[in-house]
Amino acid sequence: MFNQSNLSDMSKNSEHLTALREALAKGVYEVTIGNQTVKYRSSTDLLSAIHYYEGRVASEKGFAGHTVQAVAGRRFL
Repeated sequence: MFNQSNLSDMSKNSEHLTALREALAKGVYEVTIGNQTVKYRSSTDLLSAIHYYEGRVASEKGFAGHTVQAVAGRRFL
């Protein structure tokens, strides 16, 4: 069950993810959300943050993560 706190956290994570994606699209490494500013050292660090928040948002929506199947010839491992 969701309570107001969970909805607030979901909103914050989505907000962070949107801000990070916008920064990447603009080619900047500084993200400001509210009164907090974070400066990333590189696009790699920015992409890592995006990946982190994508995972948080996905888990909040009920997705456990990525599923990978290894295939050898015609048989699944």
